[in-house]
Amino acid sequence: MKELKVAKYQIFNTINSIMIFYAIFITVIVFLGVLTRTIEGSSSSGLEVSTIIFLLVAGLNSFKSNFKLMQANNVSRKVFVKGLLIGVFPITLAMSLIDLIINRVYNIFINCPTIFDMIYGNFRGLREGWMQSNNIQTLFGTVIWQFAVYSAVFIFGILVSLCYYRSNKKLKVLISIVPAMLVVFSANINQILLAALNINIGEIFASALGLQSQNPYLAVFSFAVLGILFSIAIYLLTRKAIIKE
Repeated sequence: MKELKVAKYQIFNTINSIMIFYAIFITVIVFLGVLTRTIEGSSSSGLEVSTIIFLLVAGLNSFKSNFKLMQANNVSRKVFVKGLLIGVFPITLAMSLIDLIINRVYNIFINCPTIFDMIYGNFRGLREGWMQSNNIQTLFGTVIWQFAVYSAVFIFGILVSLCYYRSNKKLKVLISIVPAMLVVFSANINQILLAALNINIGEIFASALGLQSQNPYLAVFSFAVLGILFSIAIYLLTRKAIIKE
């Protein structure tokens, strides 16, 4: 299948960057580990944020050059999009597993809860004397949750890259400014919606991410839905995309 060939190219095209990322990442956390061990009671947390940033950047760099290459080799846009998206999941699953292993090894020396531990695990409300849980439920939940987040972020990066690729200069500026403005004024927007329509965006997000019910699989479902919506948008925008320099 041509889609699998495109996916294979996407994976192998990203492997070198992943290796460099983890070489730097492990070097940094070893340094942090040595540094924090000299300070009594010190800890670190949420190291997977680095992976999220890396995958966003990887997504931003996954469309333009690949699209040009595949079009030059007479690969249809439909096959290209399918292959590009299929290639995301082995990468994000592998990095989710690698991050779990790194975190567990790091926790032998320094307390370092994952984002999953802090939101859904036993770290919440018990910071002093915290011991990381390694039962099957926690390990599986961590991997699946990270896989869902990583995949949605990677696909979002591809979508943003595609939007930039399809846009003129003015629209590129607009795409850059609007999300930042929404974040800055999110509290004001929430107050306006709450007063006018009795809609609380904060509660909607909390429910969608399973924060209130402490159910990580609600978040997995929500990120899966986001990934599907992003993928549909990528397909629709790619159908009429033209080759640009």
